[in-house]
Amino acid sequence: MTLGFVPSRTLATTDQITPLVQMRDGPPPFTSTVSPIPEIGNGQSVTWIQSNSPALAYYQWSFSIQRELPWKMVVDAAYVGSRGQNLWFPINKNEVPTPLLGPGDAQSRRPYPQYQGITLRDNNGASKYHSLQMTFTRRLASGLVWMANYTVSKTMDNTSSDPGGGGAGAPYETMFDFKREWALSDHDTPQSFNLTFGYEIPEWFRGRAGKYLAKGWQINTVAHLYEGHPLNLGVSLDQRGSLAGSQRPNRIGNGILPSDQRGPNRWFDTSAFTLPAPYTFGNSGRNVLRKPGFRQADASLLKNNYFKTPLNENTNLQMRFEFFNVFNHPNFQPPNATIGSLLAGTIQNVQYMLATSLLASASCSRFLWRHETLQLRRGLGLLLRMRNLW
Repeated sequence: MTLGFVPSRTLATTDQITPLVQMRDGPPPFTSTVSPIPEIGNGQSVTWIQSNSPALAYYQWSFSIQRELPWKMVVDAAYVGSRGQNLWFPINKNEVPTPLLGPGDAQSRRPYPQYQGITLRDNNGASKYHSLQMTFTRRLASGLVWMANYTVSKTMDNTSSDPGGGGAGAPYETMFDFKREWALSDHDTPQSFNLTFGYEIPEWFRGRAGKYLAKGWQINTVAHLYEGHPLNLGVSLDQRGSLAGSQRPNRIGNGILPSDQRGPNRWFDTSAFTLPAPYTFGNSGRNVLRKPGFRQADASLLKNNYFKTPLNENTNLQMRFEFFNVFNHPNFQPPNATIGSLLAGTIQNVQYMLATSLLASASCSRFLWRHETLQLRRGLGLLLRMRNLW
């Protein structure tokens, strides 16, 4: 096997006016004096780009209906599906064949022993997506507006590799059996729910005092609920000797704990998984467990005070009370998924979420106080902000 090369040539005009090449004439002839050096990549990892790689293909289809309901409401129901073919799937072509796995020098049993890894930028990936998407909308009337959407879906693929994520390949186990890679996608979210709610509170009482105290109040709420993404398991000691891919454990039980038994100290049943014997592959499938989901509700209470100033006829002094994660629900990071590790199945960190222009952290108070760029973390936040309405 000989490494190829890509010749290049730089052309520059002398007077910066006269073009050296015109499109109608085509590119100028080029003769390279460089010869390939067969041993230039020996002992190194190289990349292989096929000249006849198929083009990525992605198909999407949908069907939706909409119905107007009483009380200013509208419901949308849609089926959305998609299919991907020839997706990005980088693999290591210099893997030791399965029949040759065993003790001894594994490098000499590679198809091309003069090289280390040979990353093939392959397009053997495939995916399928099916979903039912429901949206309920209440148009603004009497100061009330809200929208809720619920999605139930299933996404499957044989690789969730990101072509923009550099050279990292998909966590496949062996290139000689791609059928076992077909499983739930890393991005699969079985259920998701989102809610936005806004209500302008009517004036409590009229009169001079009511104009300033009982008018201009508004309540807003945003809620997000998502099921967790699939969790792919690995092992602490890879003894396959294939020099490519990533090993999975043996699955001898279900491994999924009931919801009332899951927690940061034991997210899944580690006794359901064992380390494979040397020079063998684990029988566990890809993405057989799930990570923790996400639940968060944020709310705000606003008080708008409109008055005239010498500079502007309509000025608003707004008081804002912002409440993040009002139910104080912890959202956890994925558990340690390395079978054989002492931390397997445990969760060490919590998630963070950018909520309505502020970063709500689990370590800070439930409420934030912000005035322009100044942030003071306290129990209750009051934001006074002058806003001109043109």
